[in-house]
Amino acid sequence: MTQAVIRQPRRDLRIFRAVCALLFAVGCLIIWLYPRNWPVPELAVSVAHALVIAGILALTVDGYLKARLLKEVMQDTAKYLIGYELPAEIQDRIHEIMGTALVRHNCE
Repeated sequence: MTQAVIRQPRRDLRIFRAVCALLFAVGCLIIWLYPRNWPVPELAVSVAHALVIAGILALTVDGYLKARLLKEVMQDTAKYLIGYELPAEIQDRIHEIMGTALVRHNCE
């Protein structure tokens, strides 16, 4: 059960990256291969540019923004979720402990 839980985010990440690469590739193909004498070439090229930009932004910025948003939400709500109605000193200590970046298990 634990392995299935661990493998799922990796699989989702691979699918996400594949979709981003597909957006980028389709956009590039439309830009390079769409005949200029076909109907609405301006619209096709504009959509292709949007696909290329979407693929690039999704690969580069999306993960960073999601991680930052999650961190900010955790920091803002942790004090109220864990230490509700506790003295401020204890709430601050809980907040400090939750900010720990390194946790080790089974160290002897």
